[in-house]
Amino acid sequence: MTRWHENRKSNRAPGTESAAASPLTAAGLVGGRESIATLPRFLGIGAMKAGTTFLHHLCGQHPHLCMPVGRKEIHFFDQHYNRGVSWYASQFKNCGTRLPGEITPSYLYDPRAADRVARTLPEVRLIVCVRNPIDRAYSQFKQWVRDAAYGGSFSDFLRDHPNAVERGMYASQVTRYRAAFEADRIHFILFDDLVRDPLAEFGRLCDFLTVPRNVHLDISARYRHESALPVHSSLFALSKRLRSTCYRTDVTWPIRAARCVGIARLLSRRHQARRFPPLEAHVRTQLVDVYMDDTVDLSRMCGQDLVRRWGYESDKTQQGVGLPITAAE
Repeated sequence: MTRWHENRKSNRAPGTESAAASPLTAAGLVGGRESIATLPRFLGIGAMKAGTTFLHHLCGQHPHLCMPVGRKEIHFFDQHYNRGVSWYASQFKNCGTRLPGEITPSYLYDPRAADRVARTLPEVRLIVCVRNPIDRAYSQFKQWVRDAAYGGSFSDFLRDHPNAVERGMYASQVTRYRAAFEADRIHFILFDDLVRDPLAEFGRLCDFLTVPRNVHLDISARYRHESALPVHSSLFALSKRLRSTCYRTDVTWPIRAARCVGIARLLSRRHQARRFPPLEAHVRTQLVDVYMDDTVDLSRMCGQDLVRRWGYESDKTQQGVGLPITAAE
């Protein structure tokens, strides 16, 4: 599989870039308390469809953590960088003494984000949620069927949207961040572990962020397998497009109003007789080949044998192909 992003190397040690070159200087946020109080100390950078919404929900409940109010994804380092650091800092103006942070899963995939994060937040801690990339791609396909009324099969979707495959090449994307940050500033969360035991996984995250782990959490919003389509597919898709437009333009009052009057809940009703198209077995087999090398690399980065955990060994064994399994370093 040809890598589509070059890994951008940096000869600078993290945090050693001159203040004159940093956007923090222009905003007047270098060297003072304001930079600590108003800019994130931790970032969830990805991946899409890997549990980041649930993680945002958990972080928002911790009394020592501060997440943006009213929205999950700020998209500063990919979509809104031209608005400047002062605008970004304004998203966290009510954090007080709490540790500010945000989660935007596209930061992992966007090739510009790692360098921008390193220049703007050289001391930040990074959180990377990863999921079996085949299941991640299928979940993205389901989102398109549900939110955009996409009518093709899963294989059609991969052909029409090649980024759905690319987003699962986690190791090549994490490499960009490892070029700018020490490995101990990057924390991995496996989607399956977060779903199975969210309290334990969140406790490990609290240790990484150096905040107390003994807090009460509501975990009722954990991931649920979604198999049925909305009753009103076209209206649901339209509402999602309008919601995206509202967030992109910072006009969020229609979203709050829709929630208050129950429109969002009404449009989310499911028609149990209408199911998502299946993940075809032959497509899964092909994707194992696509993701194998990257998954071995990721295993070394996070210290777990993801080839075994994600079942790639058994998928290959069923084809009669023996695989040498590389132990995680």
